[in-house]
Amino acid sequence: MAFQGRLSSAGTYLRENISGDLLVSELASLKEKYNCKTLKEIAQRSEYFDIREEPTEKGGNRIIYRIRPVIPPEKSSV
Repeated sequence: MAFQGRLSSAGTYLRENISGDLLVSELASLKEKYNCKTLKEIAQRSEYFDIREEPTEKGGNRIIYRIRPVIPPEKSSV
């Protein structure tokens, strides 16, 4: 089963579990590669995640992500 959760939780996880310098370097690289400014934009453009927004009880939006299953290149139909 693929992992899913709130995008805000993913950001917190990254900050808590990846060295600050490495995280800054990797995020800068991804932002440049995908030409985006936010973690949400990186996730949307990378094609590795399904992104969904849900309304919250207080009128805001919750962003939910799910890691897409990876299809090995030799098994793809292309």
